[in-house]
Amino acid sequence: MRRPPRGRWLPPFVVGACLASAAELAVGLLVYAGPGFLRSVTTVLAVEAAALGVGLWNAPGPSLDLSDVMRRRWLTCLLSFLVATLFAAAWSIVGELAGSALGQGVGLAALAGLPLYAGGALLGGLSSMEVRAERSGPATVGAYAAFGSVVGLLLTGAALTRVLTPSSLMLACIILLSAAGLVFSHVQDGVLRVQVKGRRPSLLGEVRVEERTLPVAGPPVRALLEGSTLRRWTITEGSQAEPWDVEVFRALMPGPATSFRVLHVGGGASTLSRSGIREHPLVTFDVTERSPATVELARELLDASADPWDGGRVSLAVGNLEDLVELHGAYDLVCIDLASLDPVGGPTGLSSRTRAGLVGRVATGGTLVFGPIPMGVHAWPLPADWCVREFRRTAEPPLADLFGNLVAEEVVTVVRPDAGTDFRPPPGFEEQERAG
Repeated sequence: MRRPPRGRWLPPFVVGACLASAAELAVGLLVYAGPGFLRSVTTVLAVEAAALGVGLWNAPGPSLDLSDVMRRRWLTCLLSFLVATLFAAAWSIVGELAGSALGQGVGLAALAGLPLYAGGALLGGLSSMEVRAERSGPATVGAYAAFGSVVGLLLTGAALTRVLTPSSLMLACIILLSAAGLVFSHVQDGVLRVQVKGRRPSLLGEVRVEERTLPVAGPPVRALLEGSTLRRWTITEGSQAEPWDVEVFRALMPGPATSFRVLHVGGGASTLSRSGIREHPLVTFDVTERSPATVELARELLDASADPWDGGRVSLAVGNLEDLVELHGAYDLVCIDLASLDPVGGPTGLSSRTRAGLVGRVATGGTLVFGPIPMGVHAWPLPADWCVREFRRTAEPPLADLFGNLVAEEVVTVVRPDAGTDFRPPPGFEEQERAG
């Protein structure tokens, strides 16, 4: 788990101080500045407490796009204090405001209600950020704000009677909130930001494309997730290593004069077919995918394509893999994306007939490939004399801070009917001893 960013205590502390200052100022102006119907401290305090409560009630929850929401809430809080500042200035200049019921009513809303509401929503959002980041919990935000309110009350009591006018005091709050906003933005550089680019419903959980950013860790990463399973990812800026299936395809690809048939199981989110037909003139792909939502989002947002285009060299079949496995002929490469099977319980979620059918599709001299997680050799009915080799990606993808336990070490298993001595490890992978 990442260490909590330094200075995260300061924003709620400053917000609490400014809210206490605004609350005390509202009481002082509305109760003691001339006749009117708001001569009760109880009335003012009740409105302030209600506004704070409504703000906390309407605070954003720990959603995926919380960081962007919080920036808007911070701006709203600043605007509410600006309105309070302008009204406090008008209160000092226009004496009739203090003596009229309408003026005191508007003052109650501008000085007491609006800042407390916006500040409550902001504090609630800061608590949600603590919950989403799985740090110390929302209680710490309340504690920081409470300590800040003590300082705010003391400073307001000292400054209002000796130094500052009400409008100057509110302006000082705006300056403090702006400074705390800068600290908040700095803290956010160490906080994960998630923006949902697209989502589709599916039978086994929502399929969505997220763009996750951790500024201190590098450029944004766009990923397709099916429920809690990470299906495919790409770095949106700069260069990156090729996906595991593309690297394996290139390592196994024959010369341009030799035909090459590929069955890609769970390839609806992959760029393999797109890049493969560009790199080999005689390759053909049969791609299977369970979820139409996966194909749609990958095509729209990840530049993946499994369309039957370019002379019919790519064929896409979407539906139940148990039905789709009945394809014709044998394949030089059968590539099985095990991440696509995770939502159905992994390989054991398939019938033994389907698993045997996939193994049986490997042509003489062909290759069976599993990735990007270990294959679970006992789940597949492999002939005893087939050679099984396992390769691990040497460079860890920059995903651990972005996706946590959704990311596993990339492992590719290559299975061949022969000894496989002519197969070199794909670039960026090294062979490792298999357990068991």
